[in-house]
Amino acid sequence: MLKRISLLITLLSASHALAQTAPERSAVTSLLASPGVCVIGDEQQVCEMNLSLLWETPVAGNYCIWIADQPEPLKCWQDSWTGVYSMTFRSAGQVEFIMTASTNEVVSRVEVRVIGELEQRIRARRRSGFWRVF
Repeated sequence: MLKRISLLITLLSASHALAQTAPERSAVTSLLASPGVCVIGDEQQVCEMNLSLLWETPVAGNYCIWIADQPEPLKCWQDSWTGVYSMTFRSAGQVEFIMTASTNEVVSRVEVRVIGELEQRIRARRRSGFWRVF
């Protein structure tokens, strides 16, 4: 009986160690933009910021990130299930980024919003006012 318990503990600790070292993969394909909002100053016409696009899929494959309606991808990955692309974002309006699989099927999309400084202040004031209730 004692040997069985000892064996069970050994197996459980080994499986726990394997679970700790194996990376957890997302159950769904996701594409995230960080930050997701670019704020234009009062005197600016174009918003400029450093942008990172992060993606993850449950299955390794060939994937590309594009700016919607552009003929060439920003970057492609071969036999990958995760990736990061960093760029300098410059735009006067919202931009949609799409992620495609090797079949050119769109598997995920994300939009980076461009807002004015006044709108950002109003949004921040609304958020802080909500927490004052508590």
